[in-house]
Amino acid sequence: MDFLLSWDHELFRLINQVWTSPLADSILPLVRNKYIWFPLYVFILCYIFIRHQFPKSGIIALGLLSCVISTDIASSQLIKKQVRRTRPCNEWVIAHQVDERVRCGYGFSFPSSHAANHTAMATFLILVLAMPFYMELLLVIWVMIICYAQMYVGVHYPLDIIAGSLFGYLIARLWSMLVNLQLSMNP
Repeated sequence: MDFLLSWDHELFRLINQVWTSPLADSILPLVRNKYIWFPLYVFILCYIFIRHQFPKSGIIALGLLSCVISTDIASSQLIKKQVRRTRPCNEWVIAHQVDERVRCGYGFSFPSSHAANHTAMATFLILVLAMPFYMELLLVIWVMIICYAQMYVGVHYPLDIIAGSLFGYLIARLWSMLVNLQLSMNP
């Protein structure tokens, strides 16, 4: 366990302090802001309703919303409060070393809810919608950039991101199975 935590801290240090640039300093704090992505969220919902007729579009949209809400509640209200891992920007041992590029929150760090929610959203869309490969690839890249930004700005360790992404993936698998089952019963 010590090796894993040591690796986690060292990789965080590299991302937050070594692999930096002025361009990334100006872009990545914006990338992790969920409000920046609001137009994309609206586009996704429009895509669902344009691409699929009702009630199928409603089932998909409701499934997506349920997937993200359940992921967010479980990660931020249940898991974080049980694990209680301090954010790197709040951890007194390394706080003097963290380059804070956004305001450091007071909440806990493990798992990353940003990683969980965005991975869940992308995974759900990939598993439920028949999209061209390039759209699936764009969703994966989008999630990876958001996850990297969380470490870059100093609010999450790599293990927070990995756990959040894995958790989001598993929740999306469950919701996509339920939605796909419902869609197969209502062609």
